[in-house]
Amino acid sequence: MPYINFIYIPISIFCAFIVTDYIHFGTECLGPIISRFILFILMMVVARYCIKNKPNVLELVESIFLVISSLFLIYVGRLAVELNNFDYQGGIILVMIYIGTFSRLSAKYSITTLSFIFSSYLIGLAPLLYDAEPKHEIETISVYLSAYILISAACIRRDLEVHKRFAQSEQLRKQAIQLRKQSNMFEALSYQDALTGCYNRLYLHQVIEPSINRQLSITSIMIDIDHFKSINDTYGHQMGDMVIKELAAEIQKRLPSSSNCFRYGGEEFLVMVQGETEASIKSLVDSLLESPSRLRLEVTISIGVKHAPLAIGSVEQLIDDADQALYISKKNGRNQVTWCD
Repeated sequence: MPYINFIYIPISIFCAFIVTDYIHFGTECLGPIISRFILFILMMVVARYCIKNKPNVLELVESIFLVISSLFLIYVGRLAVELNNFDYQGGIILVMIYIGTFSRLSAKYSITTLSFIFSSYLIGLAPLLYDAEPKHEIETISVYLSAYILISAACIRRDLEVHKRFAQSEQLRKQAIQLRKQSNMFEALSYQDALTGCYNRLYLHQVIEPSINRQLSITSIMIDIDHFKSINDTYGHQMGDMVIKELAAEIQKRLPSSSNCFRYGGEEFLVMVQGETEASIKSLVDSLLESPSRLRLEVTISIGVKHAPLAIGSVEQLIDDADQALYISKKNGRNQVTWCD
C-alpha cells in the first residue's frame, strides 16, 4: 500500500497544535501540551509497529487515532470555554477533512469514525458554545453538518471507485492468467505432434539441441514401421494412424528418463538418449524392436542406431548416421537393428 505512511500526517498535525494551545492558553496550557506530546509519541510508536508487523489492522488503528485526536480536541475546547476563550473549535473539522482527503479508510470505517467525531462534538462541545453564542454556534453546527454529509458522500464514492478499480485489476489479472495458459498451451502444441503426443522437429532443434551436455554420451535411434504404405492401402488411413499412435505409446513406455522421443516423419520416430552406455542402449533397442508385439495390428519395425561416447559432433550428423543405419536394416530384410560404426 503506497499510501500507508500517510497515517503519520494526522499524528504530526495533532502534535503541531501545541503551537495553537500556547497561543490560546499561554502559561495555562502546560497540561494540554504534555498530554498532547505523550499521545503523539504513543501514536507514532503504535503506527510504526503496525506498519511493520500488522498492516492488516491499520484501518482500525487509524480510526482509533482519529477518534482519540477528536476527543482530545473536545477536551481542549472545553478547557478553552472554561477560560472564556470561544475561538478554539476548528480542530475537529480538520480531522473530518483529513478523513475525506488523505485517509484511505473504507466507507465503513470512514463513516463510523466521522459519525463518532461529529456526535462527540455535538454532545461534548457544542452545548457549551451554544450557551455562550447561540447564533454563532448554530452556524458552526450547520457547517459541521454540511461537512459531515459531503465527506461521507466522498468516502462512499472513494470506496466505490476503489472497488471498481479492484474489480478491473482482478479482471485484468484473470485475463493475463488465461492468456498465459493459452500461450503455454499453444507453445506445447507447437512442440508436440497432435496424433502421438511425441515431440516434433521444432522441439528437437529449439529446446533439446541447445541443452545437450557435450561431456556425456549421446545416442540417436531411428525407428520406421515396415511396409506402412500397405497398411494404409489395406486397412485405410484411420488404421494407419492407430498403428502410429499405439507404437508411439509402446516406444515411450520403454524409454529411460534421459531420453526424448520425436515423430520425425509420417511413420518414422527418432529417439535421442544422453548419458547411457553402449550396453544399456543395446538392451533398449532390443526392447524397442519387440514393442510392436503389443499392437492390435501385427506389424514390424526397423531400427538404426548411432552411439557416440561424447556428444561432440553435430546433431544433424548423428541423426543422419542413424538414418543410414536404418536404411541398411530396411535393405537387409527389415524387422532388425543396425548399428552405425
